[in-house]
Order: sequence, then structure tokens, then C-alpha cells
Amino acid sequence: MTTATNPTQINSGIGGTKNFYNWNWQDKHYQVVYETIGAGNPVLLLPAFSTVSSRTEMKGIANLLATNYQVTVLDWLGFGESQCPPVDYNPVLFQQLLADFVNSVFNNSIIVIAAGHASGYALKFAQDNPDSISKLILVAPTWKGPLRVMGLPDGVRNGVK
Repeated sequence: MTTATNPTQINSGIGGTKNFYNWNWQDKHYQVVYETIGAGNPVLLLPAFSTVSSRTEMKGIANLLATNYQVTVLDWLGFGESQCPPVDYNPVLFQQLLADFVNSVFNNSIIVIAAGHASGYALKFAQDNPDSISKLILVAPTWKGPLRVMGLPDGVRNGVK
């Protein structure tokens, strides 16, 4: 489960408002950083997982989109300015973090843009919460091998075009 979010404005990395999301995971509390910029329909940007992963890698696209959208960029737990606790970083943790974060921070359906390995988590979230996502955009999706869209239902093939 998650706790309520209480945004705090301080200096930021992409030019928006840096916020703190207090996440509850396995009876422990963790602080996750996210930043919001712009106004309009909500867009969530999910940076790729890498040794240097942070919300600042999405600065360019965040600033472009912020002219028409309210853009939120997440620093995954263990990355960027988010807390880096000694936990087992595994798919279940990141899937739950994404679900709890979206359900706590957003009131309406959102557009999700996910890069790299974050694409798999975005796809899983969309599958489990179809009413929460209005559009899903995957940028250079990576997981085991190339994306195999042949032989999948039309909705999946059309969704990754």
C-alpha cells in the first residue's frame, strides 16, 4: 500500500516542481522523487533503467510536452534523487511502485511514455489497469529480445505502432 503524497516545492532538475511521494512497501516507508511541469492533460514519463537513470534524462521531451500537457517525470526507487534503500530490486517491486504511484498521484487517465526497460512495466500496468491509461507510448522498448508483435491480437500490434 501507499501513503498519501504531499508535494513539496524545491529546486528541480527539469524546470518544474520537485515532489516527494512517500511509498509504503513491505511495511517500510520509502521516499520517491518526481517532478511536474506544465499544464493540461497528464503525461507520465518513465525513464529507462540504467546505472545513470534519472528523471533528468527526460528533460528535453518533458519541456517540449509541457507547452501542452502536465508532465510528471518519475525517479524510480533506487535511481536519481529517490531513496536508494537496501531492498531486493525486482520486477514485483517496480510494478507495485508504478501502480501505487499512478493510483495515488493521478485522478484521471493518463498518457504514459516509457523508455527502455520501463516499457515492460508500463505495458504490465496498462494490462492490469486499462482505464488508467489513455495512451501508451514506448520509446526504444527493451526486454528479452526484440518486440514480437506478429501473431499477437490486433490491439497489441496497433498499440505498439
